Amino acid sequence: MPLEDALILVGRKFDEYIQDIRAKSAPAPAVPRAAGPPGSQDFLPPDGQVHYLLNLLADNRFLTLEELDKVISYLNERRKSMAAGGPPGKMCFLIYFIAFSSTFAMDMSLIV
Repeated sequence: MPLEDALILVGRKFDEYIQDIRAKSAPAPAVPRAAGPPGSQDFLPPDGQVHYLLNLLADNRFLTLEELDKVISYLNERRKSMAAGGPPGKMCFLIYFIAFSSTFAMDMSLIV
């Protein structure tokens, strides 16, 4: 194969590869939210860092005290927004997790 034809072929395949990568990394379409009870506030999604930290916790990975503080502050904000507009007993696991996290943070402060 002549060199010029080879360069054209490599360039074309590289462009296809880049377009394929961009198509795969395109953001997923938004998922419609379910309507909450009247007067409830919208869901407060975690930012990217808190989302990453929650995934680490889900994988039973250890977090530093600063990272735990970020997660706990997000969960406290979430609890306050749910208490302001949501029915009682909603997401009991979340409240249990917040209570556990607070106890864990206090236990960690005793160790340090």
